[in-house]
Amino acid sequence: MNAPHQRFSNWKQAYEAVLGESDKFLLWTRIEVAEALMLVRLDDLDHNRDHRAERESILEALTALDLLKRRRLGFQKLIPNGMGPAAAPKRAE
Repeated sequence: MNAPHQRFSNWKQAYEAVLGESDKFLLWTRIEVAEALMLVRLDDLDHNRDHRAERESILEALTALDLLKRRRLGFQKLIPNGMGPAAAPKRAE
């Protein structure tokens, strides 16, 4: 298994590659890779509360990737404002 610092650098390097990409086809491919690495790392961090700053960095980067997909690749926003998990109705227990 990868060392924690290596997993951090993996998603970070993939994210930086997205930011430097100008070709739209390669941009989409790089976004897919970066998102996958970020989600794997978030899963790793889910079991460890000591990495709050990294978790926040990943969430900010995922938000930036979503914006990039919409602006550069013409994607539609998946969840309208106000319709995210915080706005979802609470289930009765």
